[in-house]
Order: sequence, then structure tokens, then C-alpha cells
Amino acid sequence: MSSTTGAWLSSTWRVIPRRFGALVDRYHTSLVDFINGTIPHAERAEDLVQEIFIRVFRHLRGFDQTKRFSTWIYAIASNLAEREVRSRSRCENSPHPKS
Repeated sequence: MSSTTGAWLSSTWRVIPRRFGALVDRYHTSLVDFINGTIPHAERAEDLVQEIFIRVFRHLRGFDQTKRFSTWIYAIASNLAEREVRSRSRCENSPHPKS
């Protein structure tokens, strides 16, 4: 994002719904594609993208405006995708009760 993004984000808290909606509009599709590259389950990918935006919303005030926003949001996405893969791996490796 450009250098004006920092100013744009800092003013985001003044008009949250409209500005945050713009972030969702801008990143939703690319984040779904990114998550689908790791987790090939469309519904779960959508759920994780929702979680990404929840985390962004919660931590936006702590965002370092000297950094790129896209790097930050994709780091959140990557961390959630990795956690999901580990979680699925544990579930698949756990013993299943015999019927």
C-alpha cells in the first residue's frame, strides 16, 4: 500500500464501518484464494477469512504504519492457515474409536 495508507488507517477508527468495509472489499477475494492454496475446503477457507478480518479489526490500532498493510494481513492469514493445517493433522493422526 502507499504511504497514504498509514494516514488512511489511522483515521479508520473515526468511521469504522465504511472504512473497514473497504478493507474487506479490497482483500476478501485474494485472501480466500490464498487460504484455498493451503486448505482446499471452500467453506473452511471462508471461515478463516472471517477470522482474519476479526483479528485485523481487533488489532488495527497496533498496526505499525511504517510497514505494508498487505504484509501484515497476509502474515495473519498465513499463521491461521498453518494452525489449521496442524489442527487437521492432529485430528487425522488421532486414534479413532472402533465401532
